[in-house]
Amino acid sequence: MDKRTAKQEACFRIAMVALTALESGEDWLPDNYSTEDVPKVATAIEEVINELARRGGREPLVGG
Repeated sequence: MDKRTAKQEACFRIAMVALTALESGEDWLPDNYSTEDVPKVATAIEEVINELARRGGREPLVGG
């Protein structure tokens, strides 16, 4: 695995952890985030995961 691929894989794994935390209802976002921001952040994380999956030759994992 080259350095670029390793970095993509690391980003993918970190994003999956963040998505899992959001989906489980853990309160891990800073207090200055409003409740309206949480779904927006979750959607953005899903988009990042799917983009990293696409770049890594994987099928999209969330949201289709």
